Amino acid sequence: MVNRDFSFAGTYQNGLQVVEISNPRQPRLVATYDCDLFQGDVQTFARDGRTYVTYTNDYDGVDSACFRDLGITGDELPTGTLVIDVTHPSAPRSVGFVEVPAGSHNQTVHPNGRVMYNSNSERTPQGLEVIDLTNLKPPRSPAGCSWSRATRRTTSPSAKTVIVPMWRR
Repeated sequence: MVNRDFSFAGTYQNGLQVVEISNPRQPRLVATYDCDLFQGDVQTFARDGRTYVTYTNDYDGVDSACFRDLGITGDELPTGTLVIDVTHPSAPRSVGFVEVPAGSHNQTVHPNGRVMYNSNSERTPQGLEVIDLTNLKPPRSPAGCSWSRATRRTTSPSAKTVIVPMWRR
């Protein structure tokens, strides 16, 4: 097996771009995953021998493969973060979704790949959200969240969220 290096670039409405960068002087686009959404911040993490990216959506998405792979369809798609398996870079596929009603913009995945931190500054006045990514399997329907300062669970066991109030002056 030949080792290769890849870069994953998010875009506004042009999908997840997978670029081979083994030779930095000659980058090569190997895949564009159909994912028509707004924001597109990407984080990579490895877990259990697989490689994943999280891909954020701040506003209603448009019907595209990244949502259809999870059985999520409709005219107004939910906001939040997709989890995409990129173990085979030429064939990315969504494997999970965490709905975040105010959208997902500034997010970071912990190095263990089991926790994600989400903050949307002006859109999330409650503070920092801590989301459990232990189970990446997609729910049958997008998980719903209520906005309270207490620990909260979604309607699916696939994601648990805690809101941590931020210090403000």
